[in-house]
Amino acid sequence: MVVDRDLRIVWLNKPLRELAERKKLGVGSACFELFHDHSEMCVDCEAAETFRTGHRARCVHQGDEGRYCESVASPILDADGNVAQVMLMVRD
Repeated sequence: MVVDRDLRIVWLNKPLRELAERKKLGVGSACFELFHDHSEMCVDCEAAETFRTGHRARCVHQGDEGRYCESVASPILDADGNVAQVMLMVRD
């Protein structure tokens, strides 16, 4: 998944796209809506940390049905070296 500075989804791979479709969400939705059914950013948001620091960040979340997943946020830099987007790799 790729998100912008507002933590809005700009790209989803097939498994996450299918999850988003089941939840009636998709591109333009917030990542925290997709993963946690929240209306606000997660307290320890790894994507927000990556935008803030420019470095990769990792977090473990408890998801739907009590399952845990690991999420790693990596910066996608623009031509000037600034974080333009963040790629989130999620696995359970």
